[in-house]
Amino acid sequence: MATLEKQKGTPTPLNEGGVSGAPKNATMNPEKRILPRFWIVKKEEGDFFKDSPFAIYQQLFGFVGETKMIRKIKEGLLIETASAAQASRLESIKKLGQTPVTVTPHDKLNQSRGVITCRDLLNCTVEEIVEGMSSQNVIEARRIKTRRNGTLEDTASLILTFNKLTIPQKVKAGFHSLPVRLYIPDPIRCFKCQAFGHTTLRCNNAAVCACGKQPHEDVPCNTPFTCVNCKGDHSSRSKNCPTYKTEKAIQEIKTRENLPYHEAKKKVVIATPAQGVSYAETTTSTAKQSAGLYKEVASQLLPLVKEIVQRELEALRSVVMPPPRSRMIETPVVELKSAPIEKRKQSDRTPSPLGEESDSSQSSQKGKRGWPKGKPRKIHKVQDTDVDVNIDVVDQ
Repeated sequence: MATLEKQKGTPTPLNEGGVSGAPKNATMNPEKRILPRFWIVKKEEGDFFKDSPFAIYQQLFGFVGETKMIRKIKEGLLIETASAAQASRLESIKKLGQTPVTVTPHDKLNQSRGVITCRDLLNCTVEEIVEGMSSQNVIEARRIKTRRNGTLEDTASLILTFNKLTIPQKVKAGFHSLPVRLYIPDPIRCFKCQAFGHTTLRCNNAAVCACGKQPHEDVPCNTPFTCVNCKGDHSSRSKNCPTYKTEKAIQEIKTRENLPYHEAKKKVVIATPAQGVSYAETTTSTAKQSAGLYKEVASQLLPLVKEIVQRELEALRSVVMPPPRSRMIETPVVELKSAPIEKRKQSDRTPSPLGEESDSSQSSQKGKRGWPKGKPRKIHKVQDTDVDVNIDVVDQ
């Protein structure tokens, strides 16, 4: 660690400037430089493929601690740092063990690209646009062109490259506030062999025309066409090609999730198990099947529901409702019949076991007449009966 401290110092800015065509990680102000998250550690001689992963991990852990990711790639070791301090320590490494190494930021994974549209920017040069937006982490700008009448013309849209992992929602272009859309690039296709994944400069394959035949520059293409990639009956330039759709899906996942190409390709391959079916068709097939199932079930249930509703309505119409009747009647008056005189006298002679208390209670009960104060009269309800009660009270 002592050797590492001697090598450390003020990090030197990776690049200077900030105009179109400048190095990728250039910034206008070195003091506010954003340290990249993804780095490439490369041996000056050889590669890391035959080195032990345990030895690599222990050496890197001694310098920078625990990182988010370490992966062997063709260029060297791809490392994702967890913080700016860790990135600064990683940038200062000169040796791993006794092996000299160079540490550089990854040229693509630390950037993001977005699209803006403004016709007023047609009056500005690309250099002026980059300089005016450099404080918003814009390091490169490129116009989107279109072909009209055989010539390429500038459009009002520009592709901006930002020196950070995510694009902003909006950018300021002078007094304009412009929304930023995520830019998803088209798949890379070689114009020599028509295959995807590399350019003409790195192609070692034989030349093939887009129609699938031998090159014929002075003669127009004749049908039938044969796609070099999927062997279908269309040109290799066709955007309806299943291989093109798969490559487009790889680019979309790679851009949105900020993944290397091979990892994005693995995700697409897993999601596209059927041969000859594109990723886009696979992702939309489930939704289409569900929609078709819902329509089929609805078409079968709708006549049944209509029939049931019709039956219920007819049954309700056939029922004759009785006229409304009053359910409230007065409390009937019960006739009180007098007992024989002899029995009454005999009951009067019978002594009460309670003695005087019974006499007093009887007298108190006799004294209470009428309905108790503060207690409302109860009205008895008789359901579904019509009763006419005429009872006379017989006083004895």
